[in-house]
Amino acid sequence: MATIQRTVRKADGTVEIFIPHVNKRGRFVIAPREAVYRNTGDVQIEVETEAELIEKARSGEYCIRMSSGDGAPSLIAPESYTINE
Repeated sequence: MATIQRTVRKADGTVEIFIPHVNKRGRFVIAPREAVYRNTGDVQIEVETEAELIEKARSGEYCIRMSSGDGAPSLIAPESYTINE
């Protein structure tokens, strides 16, 4: 199955890998990329399965809440994450 990730190379040479974040309800969170206020709860959508998340990601129309494990998760734009087959 495909996976989604964002890789960030820091100035000190370390690499930070972001993966889709699972919220307290066990779901992934996405938001339409064209929404002006993506961080408000009224435009965010909960996705139950990884397969559905990948389907939405492939459309290029959604930001995905992702985390590297350090700090709070953030909404990441489609051009900043990759889908690995």
